[in-house]
Amino acid sequence: MPNIILKMKKSQMQMNETILVLFIFFMIIVFGLIFYSRIQNVVFERQKKALENLEVIEVSKLLKSLPELSCSTDNVLEDNCYNIIKIETFKNVLKDKKDYFSNTPLYNTNITVYQYDPFNNKWTNTWQIYDNPLENADQRKAYVPLSLYDPMTKTNSFGILIITLYKK
Repeated sequence: MPNIILKMKKSQMQMNETILVLFIFFMIIVFGLIFYSRIQNVVFERQKKALENLEVIEVSKLLKSLPELSCSTDNVLEDNCYNIIKIETFKNVLKDKKDYFSNTPLYNTNITVYQYDPFNNKWTNTWQIYDNPLENADQRKAYVPLSLYDPMTKTNSFGILIITLYKK
């Protein structure tokens, strides 16, 4: 009889050891899964930010190609050049038309052009072409250097196009 009791205690100890080993094994698996999911969240956030930056770049490319603003010589569009008279005219056209860019990526944006005078070291003109902000939205900005052409004086000046994209 005492031999049976010893065998039962020994088998209970082995069973307890097995349960402890399994418990530790499953805890290692759980911690591994938690660690892996957090790393995946970080990677996902980085990819999301990269896609958001690409979206702002796409919007800036779309805006740079608008014929309503671009400079042209003999019906040939110039790269990174805006005509100042076209800017002023387009700004006046868009003043009352918030839905002009509806169904385009430019719909919820703020489009502003600044003109810089390097001789006086100051920003001389500002044109807020379009402004249709989205309430409680994230803002992403793109700064695009460009040339501003004044057809009245036939001179070019330096400018910056600032595009603020609003996204929920």
